[in-house]
Amino acid sequence: MPPIFQTMLSPLTRRTAVKASSLGFLTLPFAKSAKAAVKPAQRLAIIGGGIGGVASAYFAGPEWSIDLFESRDRLGGHADTIQVNVEGESCPVDVGADFFAPQSHPLYWAFLEHVGIRTPDNAKTDLTIQTKSSLNIFSKNDGDSLFNSINTLSHPIHAVSFLRFTQEAREWISGDAPYSVSMGEWIDNLILPQTFKDNVLTPWLSSLSCSKVIDVRRQSARSHLRVVAKNFPKNPLAPIITYHAKIGLGGYIQFLQNRCENLSVKLNAAVSRLEEVNGQWFVTTSSGRDGPYDAVVVNAPPHVSKNFFSSIPWASELASLLGRQEYFPARVVVHTDPVYMPLDRKTWASQNVEVDSQFGESSHDVGSFYESVTTKKLSLFKSWASHRNNESKKILMTRDFVHPLSTPESLDAIKSLRDWQGRAGLYFSGHFTAVTDLHETALFSALETARRISPDSKNVLAFEQLIADQGLDSIDYNVP
Repeated sequence: MPPIFQTMLSPLTRRTAVKASSLGFLTLPFAKSAKAAVKPAQRLAIIGGGIGGVASAYFAGPEWSIDLFESRDRLGGHADTIQVNVEGESCPVDVGADFFAPQSHPLYWAFLEHVGIRTPDNAKTDLTIQTKSSLNIFSKNDGDSLFNSINTLSHPIHAVSFLRFTQEAREWISGDAPYSVSMGEWIDNLILPQTFKDNVLTPWLSSLSCSKVIDVRRQSARSHLRVVAKNFPKNPLAPIITYHAKIGLGGYIQFLQNRCENLSVKLNAAVSRLEEVNGQWFVTTSSGRDGPYDAVVVNAPPHVSKNFFSSIPWASELASLLGRQEYFPARVVVHTDPVYMPLDRKTWASQNVEVDSQFGESSHDVGSFYESVTTKKLSLFKSWASHRNNESKKILMTRDFVHPLSTPESLDAIKSLRDWQGRAGLYFSGHFTAVTDLHETALFSALETARRISPDSKNVLAFEQLIADQGLDSIDYNVP
């Protein structure tokens, strides 16, 4: 286990700030919540240890005895933080999800304050770090920059077109635009130069979901544009402000796990089957059959969970519904050579997207993030590399992900899934229950699930009060 997580799991009884690595990042050692002397009689099984699963356990509260089944050897899902050594420094790198912002992640932002990860009144204990993000879109053919947010005047026509795009995107998501309109339809109707739409905009949009250009055009425009539109400032000269986790988003999951009561985590426990017998549930893994449980929360993605219900006669329609959600593979590489970066270092941004007519893939200059914190620049990059011409020669690790494709058809299946929530004590949480794929929406789904399972939970009530105080209680990520 990386030392940054060992520190977090130390059973200290007070909050202290300690150095977690040679980079000087801070982590809060956090005492595990007190466990009840006698476990509650109500038993809950949660399948999948991403943010939706762990947050479901947290919100369910102390009135449940909870078993969480995770197929991997760690919790987190796409909150996947690894420790790498670069130039004598030990660095936590978020291989999957890696940023958040109050504009695009308002509930998540409030939740970090609620659990003590974000401490607005105490900078020393705050585990978030503000960064200025930048974007460089460059040609895969010759490496020339096509748009650069740091120097917009270098490509004035594309800069004006990009500004117009962000304005149109904000207007689109702020109204009641239907989710049935695809990105292709929406882009085709933009009054922008066709060369900009074909060579810059569409391949860049495909990089945001790690998909092909042909597939991003199939996605729901309103779903796909939610994050984009909210993170770009209205003032084109203003910096793009995002936030990262000092201990990695995987560290946040560990932190939240320590706040859960009566929780037993079962790692390397891939679920193969669910059974419902006289209103109670049983969970089968390679280790055997567990149960009975009074309720089950499925946080595993549909392409996996659709196989859980083969022995439940009434759930065949449910399995078919889960199978309608579309997913595709994506490969991430963490490396130290700038093979996927533009040749001209003067154009480097924090996010560098290599585009052609078929693909757009980004390479994040992780070293620039550390430089903003420590003043020391490291040669460290995280790149999507499913369609690259060249392979990095200095790979620290690779990870294969499976991403959802939020087409109107998938969103229709998500909407229909709501009819199954609570049937015979079966619930679903995770990004696949909401309008888009984010930590924000997975958290929302966990709160929604807990409101059904445990509406009087102290954790649900406390968080509801916080978001009401902040004017966030009307946020709804359900597919209308």
